[in-house]
Amino acid sequence: MGKTIESIIFDLYKLTEDSKVVSNNLSVRLQDIQRWIHKKKPGLIKSKKHLMQFLDELITFTDTWLKIQALEEEDKNSIFNLLPESERYWYEYLFPQWINEKDPKIQIWKQKLLDGSFTGSDAPRIKKIRENLEYYGGNSFSPYIADLSMATDIIAATNKGMPFCVQITTLNIVKTLDKQNEWLKTLSHWRINRGLFISFNPTLPDVNEKIARCVVIHSDLNQNICYCVVNIDR
Repeated sequence: MGKTIESIIFDLYKLTEDSKVVSNNLSVRLQDIQRWIHKKKPGLIKSKKHLMQFLDELITFTDTWLKIQALEEEDKNSIFNLLPESERYWYEYLFPQWINEKDPKIQIWKQKLLDGSFTGSDAPRIKKIRENLEYYGGNSFSPYIADLSMATDIIAATNKGMPFCVQITTLNIVKTLDKQNEWLKTLSHWRINRGLFISFNPTLPDVNEKIARCVVIHSDLNQNICYCVVNIDR
């Protein structure tokens, strides 16, 4: 059972206070989220599934990150070493980036979460791709923040390879080129050095498996800074 809006507000307030001694930037970011939802009626917030899930996820990430930061360096590294590569990359690099850098998309995705225009319609496909990734020996992580702010549907890695930020989109020549340009711009803003942009034909048989195999191959082969663009149309 998910959290109530009252418990979410309480947790956000507590984490905002706790974070002041660890990261003022995190405290400011949480205060911004607090002020945003405080102005809305609880019933409205509760009726927005993805907004509630985002807030619940943000609380979990913040609480976990603060606990890690409280550890001695050796213990911190031990915790990171226990995490799958994709999750480690989130907590060690991407989440701190979101904390410390300006989020140019924050007002856009706040509105989308609030008015319901963010539908998460690709969630079932992403879930299947992630299951295929696991089957092929990979691991993955899909935070709301990565999707909303960082043009990243899936953070993916294998045991051999370094993490990739993956964005998937259906094939449409004009829209794909526009989205590809925006993807590069977004990754550059967040200083993400390894990205994979996959456009695909959704009518292909076993397309989710093909996407997963593509991610695994690129994660294993490309160990340096790279921005790969792949079309899956057969």
